[in-house]
Amino acid sequence: MNKQTLTISGITCHACIKLITNILSKIDGVTNVLSVDHSGQANVSVTTPLSKETYLQAFTGTPYSIESVHEG
Repeated sequence: MNKQTLTISGITCHACIKLITNILSKIDGVTNVLSVDHSGQANVSVTTPLSKETYLQAFTGTPYSIESVHEG
């Protein structure tokens, strides 16, 4: 199992965290959303590392943006 850390902009409240968690959990290849916090950091478990573009597509039409994706 691989882990990725995402930096997400646009988080302003607890409801944002719930929505982001929901979006991340629906991405093919994400097996678990480990954490999402108010600072904009999210940690996920994935079957294989996913590209930033994959995450960007999932967030299309939302007020959130994926700023970076890191392994580990």
